[in-house]
Amino acid sequence: MNLAKLFYTSPEAVGLRRLPVRATLYPFDSVEAARAVRKESSPFVLDLDGSWAFRYLTDPAALDETVADPALDDSGWERAEVPGCWVMHGYDHPHYTNVQMPFAEMPPEVPAGNPTGVYRRTFTLPEAWAARRNVLHFDGAESCFLAFVNGQLVGGSKDSRGATEFDLTGIAHAGENQLTVVVIKWSDGTFLEDQDHWYLPGLSRSVYLYSTPQAHIADLFAKSTLKEDLTTGLLDLELFYGVPELKAADALEISAKLYAPDGSAAWEGLVRSAKVEGMFGNGSDPARLACRSVVELPDVAPWSAEAPNLYTLAVAITDESGRCVDATSTRIGFRRYEVRRREFLVNGQPVRICGMNRHDHHDTLGKAVPYETMKLDLVTMKRFNVNAVRTCHYPNAPEFYDLCDELGFYVVDEANIEHHAFYNDLCRNPQWTAAFADRAARLVERDKNHACVYAWSLGNESGLGANQAAMAGYIRFRDDSRLLHYEGAVSGQWVDCVPNRAVTDFICPMYPSIEMLVRWSENNRDDRPLVMCEFNHAMGNSNGSLKDYFEAFDRYPGLQGGFIWEWIDHGIRKETPDGRAYWAYGGDFGDTPNDANFCTDGIVWPDRTPHPGLYEFKALAQPVGITLLDAASGRIELFNRRWFTGLDDLALDWVLEADGRRAGGGTEPVPATAPRSRTYLTLPVERPETMPGEKLVLRVSLKLKNACAWAEAGHEVAFGAFELPALSVAKPLPAEPLPTGVKKLADRAELLAGVLTAQVNASGITAMSFGGAELLKRGPRLNLWRAATDNDGIKLQLEESRTGWRKALHVWTEKGYDRFRAVPDEFAALGDAVELRSMVSCPGIDGIELEFTQLLRPLPAGAVEVLSTFVVPPEFDDLPRLGLTLELPPEFANVEYFGLGPLENYIDRDAAVWPGLFRTTVDEMYVPYIMPQENGNRTRVEFAAFRPGEGAGLLVTAPGGMEFSASRYSVDQLWRAKHTCDLTPESVIYLNIDLRQRGVGTGSCGPDTREAYRIAPGRYQFSILLAGLPEKADAAKLARSLVN
Repeated sequence: MNLAKLFYTSPEAVGLRRLPVRATLYPFDSVEAARAVRKESSPFVLDLDGSWAFRYLTDPAALDETVADPALDDSGWERAEVPGCWVMHGYDHPHYTNVQMPFAEMPPEVPAGNPTGVYRRTFTLPEAWAARRNVLHFDGAESCFLAFVNGQLVGGSKDSRGATEFDLTGIAHAGENQLTVVVIKWSDGTFLEDQDHWYLPGLSRSVYLYSTPQAHIADLFAKSTLKEDLTTGLLDLELFYGVPELKAADALEISAKLYAPDGSAAWEGLVRSAKVEGMFGNGSDPARLACRSVVELPDVAPWSAEAPNLYTLAVAITDESGRCVDATSTRIGFRRYEVRRREFLVNGQPVRICGMNRHDHHDTLGKAVPYETMKLDLVTMKRFNVNAVRTCHYPNAPEFYDLCDELGFYVVDEANIEHHAFYNDLCRNPQWTAAFADRAARLVERDKNHACVYAWSLGNESGLGANQAAMAGYIRFRDDSRLLHYEGAVSGQWVDCVPNRAVTDFICPMYPSIEMLVRWSENNRDDRPLVMCEFNHAMGNSNGSLKDYFEAFDRYPGLQGGFIWEWIDHGIRKETPDGRAYWAYGGDFGDTPNDANFCTDGIVWPDRTPHPGLYEFKALAQPVGITLLDAASGRIELFNRRWFTGLDDLALDWVLEADGRRAGGGTEPVPATAPRSRTYLTLPVERPETMPGEKLVLRVSLKLKNACAWAEAGHEVAFGAFELPALSVAKPLPAEPLPTGVKKLADRAELLAGVLTAQVNASGITAMSFGGAELLKRGPRLNLWRAATDNDGIKLQLEESRTGWRKALHVWTEKGYDRFRAVPDEFAALGDAVELRSMVSCPGIDGIELEFTQLLRPLPAGAVEVLSTFVVPPEFDDLPRLGLTLELPPEFANVEYFGLGPLENYIDRDAAVWPGLFRTTVDEMYVPYIMPQENGNRTRVEFAAFRPGEGAGLLVTAPGGMEFSASRYSVDQLWRAKHTCDLTPESVIYLNIDLRQRGVGTGSCGPDTREAYRIAPGRYQFSILLAGLPEKADAAKLARSLVN
């Protein structure tokens, strides 16, 4: 097949014999039938998804003409599901790269070894369709394909995510027909699809055939906007239709009928009459005639993400007798998108974009994402207060936009273009202009009727050149109802100057620091709004400082939100030989070159389980702000952050707890509250008498009254939590002091506090027991190191990236924080205490040491105080943590603590948590990030208790507060592991007690952890109390009594 090579390495050849791209429309035989809109409801659609015969070749050179021969016997071939990606089913292998190309060839050449898949099946064309116009439709194939019907080439295409259609008139016949599709992995189009994701070739989206009459509706653009009064709808209806010959058009009428969201008729009229001149652009091509109608509709129900009101537009061609010849339909929403005075306005309101970047991904199906999974993504997003999606970095499947229209999302619809590896080359090369323009047209023409799309994106990370200008020219001429978005126009030059206006209506940088955003807002006079196309990189244990970004949005003009990078971890499910499942990443399939685990950078796991970071996002993006105005009276303020709807869909619950004990609660009606307004109510809170140190926490929750399209009744959309001052404090009887003592032996000491005993040597406590029951195996020992997070640095690429983008992990490992050594320097009994001193060195810091001192003192309350002093010299700047590690018996797995919870939290990620008494287990505290790393932390903790199933436990209290985590995996094991399946539970529980741990930040691709969340040099003191916890004892009461 010499044609194949010529086609797949010629960027000028964007397609072969394709029909003009059009909106997603399906044929019906009446207006009433067309109201169903869906493909599944059309009697003229033949679904070709399912099982196909499949043959895998390592090179398209192995193809010959017989591969498309209808007489070829393919009964012995393998079977493949369509939609599907052959590399997900044992042929070839997945390949992941970020910026670099997966092969060394220069564009437009591709490797000689070019995996190829041949798909074959038959289909039966109904007898009644034989005289009709029949069209073969592909929703997408990666990266290049040729289609044959009955042995005849019908066409080909190269846009992996673009819809393609071929006219089968004169080729397909009534009865059985044979369809062959040749899909080639690498093509010149691959250079435009260098998009930081897996290369997964195949027929990854649906294939179907549809049939129309010879006189048919070819395309429909229903431009549905709002006039400036924001109540009058403007329907600008442009329709293309085809007829067998030009004179046949004279006998046809084209009418339209609009149905309101409740199903009632909203308008009907003629678009084209045989008696009235209304046509434009008629040429000699009878297959593409055009007509237009513009209608004003008073008092329409506007569409927004909050109130996604959709109308159904049905269009029909009728003949002279009034018979419906052809009908089709689409759903539309009346909305107004514009930019004015540094604000992006939706229906006149400067909505905040609380968005997600979303790649197509499924952990076992790859790019062949089922409808149910798309819906799960969007329903989950709605439940977590996401209101916008950027389709990074290509158009999604058509049904995805249907869901966005229905559920309510603002969408940046992105053209299938990223040539990151040749950043400023292809965009300025006229050989590639046709490919750029084609992908822009295919994006806009397919999705032009979707209300959700507010901006067309010219692609991602592809420089700036004449080819983007060509795209922008086409789009601006074709659709003036939406805006343009392109990050490449602002890359690297947006803070202090005014970037190119021709190709973007937004300042849309990626990964700016908060300081950069503030500087732009205060100093730059650009009148466009700033919406970050990517920010707060969600890789691993991440999403630090998200609250600081939201505070900047609130405070600084022009900052209107952005899109988190990104929605889903792109892990691919694999199993170890013994059947343990894990998620694989770049390099795990022998794919070279690769970019390791940089594809596992989502805010949900591949199975759609939310990361803790998504809860943080939900709390910050919640549609109602809740403020406690007066603790004594229980008066609160509700601020409706919505732009278009009130709070009548919500109910308010509240609960008051005293150290986890319910002390009050109830349900209150939510007053009528207009959008962007405040209301006030008083909760009947009666504060009980409390014990010294006991904490009162009021939690207020706003929940859905009724079920909706994306959540059940009772789903929480917003919360607020507040510590209340004690009204009165009970005076407990003083406890009887317990005997204490320090017994100094030759090279060790024994501490006694009642029935609590501790054995100590120069390295610290070597054992602790309570009434003979073991509490502690070892510790508390100094700990400065953590298993690096992905934001600290990509550990699998550590060496190769040392001279490039330097991160904290590079500095840490060069200084040797991961190999710190504490050498005991002093061990002394001081009467009622034991003092230990160690000098701490790191191999990369010559001659400078950190001083660590511990004073261990038994207390009459039955506890041992551990007072740690850290003297951190400037050379030890930016430590990962400053704390202690203890080793507990493995059965001490039941955890109870008072602090921020119930989720994992860090000093720069704590908006989704609240103070309270929480109960969990060591196993539940583990957070299984795909790359093992630091996890499970809790902050602002006052005490933590660890118990076995039965018997005494260990209580740790911190008078000045602490952070803690508990794990069956050591820091060292987490640091060395590459996958979750590498981890083996150890014979102890590792309890990490920190004075402070570095924030998680967002530095895997973006700014490093902010200074406020780091550990500066200086002198620090940290006090904790270790005590035995009797089996039936109340941990909170004992902890409070110890501190008091």
